[in-house]
Amino acid sequence: MIDDAGAAPAATEPTYFQNDVASQETAVERSQETARSSLDRAFAVIDAQENEPSGSVGKRAPAGEVSQSVSSAEAPARFSIDARAVWNDVPDAVKGEVGRAIRELEGGLMQYQQAFEPLKPYFQMAQQSETTIQEALERYTALDGALISEKPEERLRAIESVLGYAGVTPHDYAQYILNQKPDEAQARSDQTIRALRQELADLRNQLGGVSRSIQQRHADDALRQVEAFAAENPRLHESDLQLMIVRLLETQMADTLQSAYEMAERLIPAPVAGAPLAAPVAANRRAGAAQTRNGNLSVTGAPGSGSNPAKRKAPSSARESVDSAFTSLGLG
Repeated sequence: MIDDAGAAPAATEPTYFQNDVASQETAVERSQETARSSLDRAFAVIDAQENEPSGSVGKRAPAGEVSQSVSSAEAPARFSIDARAVWNDVPDAVKGEVGRAIRELEGGLMQYQQAFEPLKPYFQMAQQSETTIQEALERYTALDGALISEKPEERLRAIESVLGYAGVTPHDYAQYILNQKPDEAQARSDQTIRALRQELADLRNQLGGVSRSIQQRHADDALRQVEAFAAENPRLHESDLQLMIVRLLETQMADTLQSAYEMAERLIPAPVAGAPLAAPVAANRRAGAAQTRNGNLSVTGAPGSGSNPAKRKAPSSARESVDSAFTSLGLG
């Protein structure tokens, strides 16, 4: 190459060309390049190296700057047999760019595959419905936004669109709602109420059984206590004493069976031994005395105002009854 003046090219021309290539490499971020641009740039480097003078071949950039990671690697697995045969003759720069481009393509495909895998069933459904995922998502998101809109008219239009998609008109749906039998809802409500009542009855039965069991246990305990008390106090079998004890307990004159028994014993003393025999003797004496009286005796005058049990005032309380009983027995 000669310039306009016909002079020989300057010795620094290869250095200028190398600096120009280096500036191009730093101007473009390799991580953002496409596979096509990477290959084009690699072939441009090869073409520039072939056009350099023979003396400047040894001044090319170090191989490490081009990417030595795949300089001695085998041909990519996707290459054909013919391409693998000439792979060793390919310059290292092209090998590096081809390897990087393939890695970037594989990484991008992997990312897209991971993102697409969850959407694959919906993609197939969209294909079967002769639509796309984008159209379906736009339709569903628009419907969802209308259903939750703050404007009533938008919500109503969304409901109409749903009914239309189901093949039902608003009139048909309203007629379906109005034609429902009120008894059906009432029947369901009654069924629920009956079930609740049955559960309540079961609970009551269970509680009643528990209560009866507790009452029976208390009654059994009380009966055993009374039997044990009667064994120690034989007079408890006397009917008069039993009635008095019951009355004392019912009127709360006594708090316990022991105290009621003691009070009843004072009110109804035990009969003295031999007393039943003395009564007939006294009766015989009264009969003999009556037989010796004069038969001409007569009663004159009015009877005195003695004690009349029929006119006696009835006691107003249990306490008065007990006091009267004590007085009549001479214990008052």
